[in-house]
Amino acid sequence: VSLPEDRSRCAVGQLFFDKDEEMRLKMKALIEEAFMSGGFQILGYRLLPVDRAVLGEAAAKTEPWVEQIFLYHPDMTPEQIETELYVIRKKVEHQVLNSQAYFCSLSTKSIVYKGMLRSSRLADYYLDLKDERYKIQWGVWHRRFSTNTAPKWPLAQPFRYVGHNGEINTIQGN
Repeated sequence: VSLPEDRSRCAVGQLFFDKDEEMRLKMKALIEEAFMSGGFQILGYRLLPVDRAVLGEAAAKTEPWVEQIFLYHPDMTPEQIETELYVIRKKVEHQVLNSQAYFCSLSTKSIVYKGMLRSSRLADYYLDLKDERYKIQWGVWHRRFSTNTAPKWPLAQPFRYVGHNGEINTIQGN
């Protein structure tokens, strides 16, 4: 994917798609229409390099197609782009099921790598995380699923903006 010189107006969406090609193409068309109607240019897609061999049996059976979409908006500030990305993501989410298309992240600032696997195996699965050209300023790591839900790829930690499983425990209770 070729990026413009002004990368401050670029965004990356990390997506889980259904592995069925017909469904995936349908979801991509819906997503692209939503972004283009918001004034974004679709710069391209990138299939993430992964090593399926590190997945357990249940994770391998439900493994999604993991792809990135690269976007550019020529007229908005990065802050305006973040707001518009949120609005468009919410619109898309109301039209699709998580099993058809799920945004792990969609931002000018961050990319979320997540999966139904042990945290110690995340970099073994996502080969980007072992690539020396890949640079980060900070990272959020979370090691477990919520205990009151069945594990699923979209429910893995971290979420888009926080690493927390949602459980809040108190000494005396509420």
